[in-house]
Amino acid sequence: GWKTKRGPVIFLFLEEHEDEIRQHLLRLGVTDRDPIHLLVGDDPGRDGIARLTNSVQEIRPALVVIDPLFDLLRVRNDDGNSYVGVKRALQPLHILARKTGAHIIGAVHRGKAERPGMEGILGSTGLQAGVDTLITYTVREQFRYFSTTQRYPRLVSSEERDIPETEAIFDPATGTTTLGRLLKEAEGEAIKKRLLAFLDTQTRPVLREAIEAAVTGSVGPVRRVLNDLVLNDEIARSGKGRKGD
Repeated sequence: GWKTKRGPVIFLFLEEHEDEIRQHLLRLGVTDRDPIHLLVGDDPGRDGIARLTNSVQEIRPALVVIDPLFDLLRVRNDDGNSYVGVKRALQPLHILARKTGAHIIGAVHRGKAERPGMEGILGSTGLQAGVDTLITYTVREQFRYFSTTQRYPRLVSSEERDIPETEAIFDPATGTTTLGRLLKEAEGEAIKKRLLAFLDTQTRPVLREAIEAAVTGSVGPVRRVLNDLVLNDEIARSGKGRKGD
């Protein structure tokens, strides 16, 4: 794991119901003795950042979570996709973080189209330029997955700096999320089960194209799993695997 610093936390959940948030915190084991400060389901108003600044200066939190970020920033519709507009709106939070040492996390929504990393997030590329770490948490098919794209430290490669797409395992009983296998491994195992289950129903040899059409999943991962099964002698292949064989 990574080293963490214990300290007070401010949560701004601007679209949630307070009862749901409190129930979730109870499942996590949070008590009244924990230094957690909540603002739930409230319109932050035009002076929201000023009010947050006062709270941060008074409480001196280690962490501030804002969900959703744009509700606090009060970004106009025509500025939401503007690089300059978003950068300008983020500036007060940059100043607040630098002056107080608080770590500020802002949650934004992903679009319906499946795009990698920052490309899938609603809003401007000004967000990407305005943050030190991009944390992606999303659902694809039956998987929840987590990844990071980090700006620092600059002197190491992205492979050392970033967390690749990794299975995020949510426990509804405790409300916790833990990291599991790399997403490629988790997807590969799921595809393997579906592929072998399909082949078990066949009484005659099946063309590769028919397998790829029948097994749920993108063609690339299905084809990789199919090749691995052949290499490991778990299934037999006749021909060279080319079209028309």
